Amino acid sequence: MLDIHEHNGQLALKAAGLFDKFLTIIHPGGQQGRALDKHGNLLFDHPDDGTGGRPEAPRGELRRILLESLPADAVRWGMMFAMAPGKGIIAHREPNGVLHTYAGLKKSEDWVAGINFADPPAVVAWVAKEFDGWAAEDGAELAKAIAANPEEVETALSRYEASLFPRSAAEAAEAERMQQVLFGDNSPQSLLDFFAAG
Repeated sequence: MLDIHEHNGQLALKAAGLFDKFLTIIHPGGQQGRALDKHGNLLFDHPDDGTGGRPEAPRGELRRILLESLPADAVRWGMMFAMAPGKGIIAHREPNGVLHTYAGLKKSEDWVAGINFADPPAVVAWVAKEFDGWAAEDGAELAKAIAANPEEVETALSRYEASLFPRSAAEAAEAERMQQVLFGDNSPQSLLDFFAAG
């Protein structure tokens, strides 16, 4: 699942003319939030009433509608790198239509120790959360830059990176803040304060 936020992912889907298709793949109830203490006591319950700004969609379905919107020869599979400080994704095409991807993270030993490797879906979700919000906005901005400079790809990349780097730094700072809200010394009260604020 992937949260598609109003301020980035939804704007990219609207710009691509895919917002109506996106609405058909939203996971109803995916924005519900609950907080429990370590004893299982319910501290906070926020139902998904459909008015939240970050509906969830299955990643595979989102990929499908994005690829189906493109001409058959628009995607040229090969090696791809998506990088930011402390994290990155490397993908390459293999025979028989297989796309092999690697996620790289610079994390502490404590972070790694918190992963339950006996539960593969939990491992995938744990790592995928680190890349929340990447593809939609960044892909849309890169596509706009290349479309504006089709003969000068290096110029397009430079213009794209000029907005990417500050945006990714801001996202990294927000992720660090949320780590403190979720797992800091004041948790779960810090999470309750976060929800109360809005």
